[in-house]
Amino acid sequence: MSRLNWAAGVAALAFTGAFAAYGFVGPAVGPADATANPAEKERAEKESTDLRAAILLRRARRQAVLSQAELAERAGVPLSTVSAYEYGGRQPTLPMLNRLLEAIGAELILATRPAPQHLSALSGPVGLQVRRYRQLIVETAAGYDITNVRVLGADPLEFLVDPKAGATLTGLLNLQADIEELVGVPVKFLTDGELSGSRRARAERQSIAL
Repeated sequence: MSRLNWAAGVAALAFTGAFAAYGFVGPAVGPADATANPAEKERAEKESTDLRAAILLRRARRQAVLSQAELAERAGVPLSTVSAYEYGGRQPTLPMLNRLLEAIGAELILATRPAPQHLSALSGPVGLQVRRYRQLIVETAAGYDITNVRVLGADPLEFLVDPKAGATLTGLLNLQADIEELVGVPVKFLTDGELSGSRRARAERQSIAL
């Protein structure tokens, strides 16, 4: 049974059968947050939480090479329910998310951990999204045989990565789509081989490892 560690930024906590994610806030890789309306902020938080669950579930199902219909049959839920969860139309409760992951053959792990201090350089709307979903970004990349994920910049959001032997162009494109859906902005992935010597050296000095 695979172990999928679901932890976004600092913590993933359960409340009344649902879940919410909390991350520390710090200075910015990107513009200042212009959202002053508390209701709008709460709505944005809920949408990003829903999206994280959607990506987690979809990634686990794909890694198990199951269709949505096969997962629905295994879990004893309607196909429409699985589809709604995977595309963010509905938010699963923790018991339901665990039930679906068990049907896949995976295990849901909730954990808290101190936020690495070097991540304080990531802030602003984009930087905070990257910090909040740091663990999920790293684990999603690993699922496509891509490791050593580092942030190069936020405008545009660029990651420097190391593909393993099993990595493919299709996997990299799928990873790009997954992370763009997660953080809500266009994303670019670069490898060391795509950088010139001077830019590679500068990127190694200035990049922020996740």
